[in-house]
Amino acid sequence: MASLIGSDGDRLREVEKGLASLQRWPYTSDEWTLRTTDSQGRPVIGYEPGDFQRAGEGGVYRGFEEIFRGGEEFIRKRQRYYLDIIGSCKPVLDVGCGRGEFLDLLRERRIPSLGVDIDEAMVARCREKGHSAERVDANTFLEKQPDNSLGVVFSAQVVEHLEFDELTRLLQLSREKLMPEGLFIAETVNPHSLAAFKTFWVDLTHKVPMFPEVAVAMCGLSGYDSAFVVFPNGSNDLERDRLQQGEYAVVARR
Repeated sequence: MASLIGSDGDRLREVEKGLASLQRWPYTSDEWTLRTTDSQGRPVIGYEPGDFQRAGEGGVYRGFEEIFRGGEEFIRKRQRYYLDIIGSCKPVLDVGCGRGEFLDLLRERRIPSLGVDIDEAMVARCREKGHSAERVDANTFLEKQPDNSLGVVFSAQVVEHLEFDELTRLLQLSREKLMPEGLFIAETVNPHSLAAFKTFWVDLTHKVPMFPEVAVAMCGLSGYDSAFVVFPNGSNDLERDRLQQGEYAVVARR
């Protein structure tokens, strides 16, 4: 009887843990609480006059990332992990380069790189920092590149924005344009994490979450020689990371 009670207790704790993970609100960078008070001094979700003046200066989506994705230094710290995976592979194409955080890191390592993004304000920010960046969608850009010309095709928080046909085309084109042994790296939201699955919908441009098992299968079906999944902020315990980490990346080798 004691063992049954213990087992039931373990199950109850797991259920409680799952429910707690669903009681999450959107991540916001430290300076953005999106809280104010009403006329009676009670807390409400909101903002005060002038709060959004700075955020809107670089365009709506760039401002959105400042609030809900985090500052550039915060993102650089989280993306530094990928430099060791890339190693000496070059040049690197950063698909959906955003504000250029990964381009910053590549420049530190003196790795030749180019960014592409469809958002004009994002491209402008990259150019402000001296990076090579073009306003164009990834597939259109890749179609014009010579085969076997890229060392790495990298993307962070991009593939979840794509329709299925766009995604399959990105995988195929990237493989064609990569050099032998070149790498396709795509970081995205981990829907195994209940908290991440819930907050996936914070970004209004997201389409569909992709499980890591699906990402690996898509790489295999697209002809890559091998692929594996990493959790850049994980503990190296697969089962723990698969359930708890909010993001993962699939790494496929041509």
